[in-house]
Amino acid sequence: MNYKVAYRHRRNDTNEIFYIGIGSVKRANDSVRRSKWWKKIVAKAGYKVEIIAENLVWDDACELESLLIYEYGRKDKNKGNLVNLTDGGEGTPGCKWNLGRKATDEHKNKISVANKGKKLSSEHKRKISQTHNSCRYIIRNCENNEIYYSTRDAAIKVGVAQTTIRRWLANPNKAKVKFEIVQKGKNR
Repeated sequence: MNYKVAYRHRRNDTNEIFYIGIGSVKRANDSVRRSKWWKKIVAKAGYKVEIIAENLVWDDACELESLLIYEYGRKDKNKGNLVNLTDGGEGTPGCKWNLGRKATDEHKNKISVANKGKKLSSEHKRKISQTHNSCRYIIRNCENNEIYYSTRDAAIKVGVAQTTIRRWLANPNKAKVKFEIVQKGKNR
């Protein structure tokens, strides 16, 4: 499994956090495929990278990213200092940026055959479980006061996609069902 990190970028001149992201450590330190806004700040002030969390499975990384962007606030929405252009949580893991290229059926079959029958060691499963449990958030359904220990649990109960719950948390005014973060989960 390819684990991810959550990271933030700070300006060198004011030490202000201006960007939250997820991906590989290489991506955290990469200046390619960044917005013009991000590049203007870096050109003026420079930046430093801080890894916030490591060894995250993709869903937990997405959840953490969207919650941090919500917490710090986006500049384009006049809610904070982040130059992120989205609310986070919608990235594409392992994307190679081959836009417009489609995999042939033969290629898809080769990938399928290569992944069939793969078994994870019990040690690997344990690490995945620890990582998954370390990044949970306790949230409350404001309509019925039901408590959920992850956005996944809430999504299953409400019958929507997990990304929908994250969007509702990040944009409560657009939510069909109101949720609030009760507290950030702790390592178990």
